[in-house]
Amino acid sequence: MGTSGRSAAMDAVTSLPTLAEIIADPSKAKGLTRPMLGGLLIELAAIQLHLGAAVASAPDAPPIAPPDRALTIEQAAERLNLSPATMKRWLRKDPYNAAVVVRSRTMVRVSAQRLEDILLRGGPKRTKR
Repeated sequence: MGTSGRSAAMDAVTSLPTLAEIIADPSKAKGLTRPMLGGLLIELAAIQLHLGAAVASAPDAPPIAPPDRALTIEQAAERLNLSPATMKRWLRKDPYNAAVVVRSRTMVRVSAQRLEDILLRGGPKRTKR
């Protein structure tokens, strides 16, 4: 093989685009030989294998909590289909008093998230009389 044939082969090897270059510009894959494309596919399969193993062993991300909202007594009562008077009574007792985030002489605010958590746990425990 002469130097011109060897030079053409070396040019082909050095001009092989990376996977990142092909992703950025898919036209760079045109004109590549089957062996070159096969090599890139093997490289891609190896990357997929490593990423798949990393995903399988990665810890789960903590769930993103929805933003909480401070509700008035009227808004909290409406969510539970109660009268505001009943809601006020409930908020003075366990477990609903845990949902109160602001209590002053003039204002009471209820955490929407805490109220929902209390309801999901089953609300107050009923005792037999």
